[in-house]
Amino acid sequence: MGLSITQKLVEAMGGTIRVESELNLGTIVTLTMDLNCEEESMVGDISLLNKDDDLDATSLLENARILLVEDNYINKNLAIKMLKKIGVKHVDTADDGYQALVKVVQNKYDLVLMDIQMPIMDGYKATETIRRIFPDLPIIAMTANAMKADIATSLRYGMNDHISKPINLEYMKDVLKKWLTPTYTD
Repeated sequence: MGLSITQKLVEAMGGTIRVESELNLGTIVTLTMDLNCEEESMVGDISLLNKDDDLDATSLLENARILLVEDNYINKNLAIKMLKKIGVKHVDTADDGYQALVKVVQNKYDLVLMDIQMPIMDGYKATETIRRIFPDLPIIAMTANAMKADIATSLRYGMNDHISKPINLEYMKDVLKKWLTPTYTD
């Protein structure tokens, strides 16, 4: 019933929704919409890259050390595959916010992709705690919570940006390029 309502809402806003399901593997729901918003908070920086910029971005992604914090096995594996597809070679994982905190203290990461709803310690609490120790480490919310209020909450807890699930590969790449800097990794 939820998917039926979602389909009607998406189509009413001029978008499309596609569902792919495989027994024992899971379901991928792809939502395509033109979010032509006038609000500044929803409009991102869009720039055309020349070939040199593409090479710099590729190098950033290849050399980045990313911590993926996700408790769902299927979502974790899908995110790893997507990160690899856009060129990220170094991905470490944590199953909850507490594990993320431990790993961030023990290792050097260039960026953290943080789920919100997890057992033991949720993404909000983990981000607040990490922020006290590493105020400049980019932390990106990666969650199905995609309403404006959810995004505002993520930012209020100290996250730098927000990627909504299901994940759009190009959008993920753009967000990573936006927050990865060549000066953070030594």
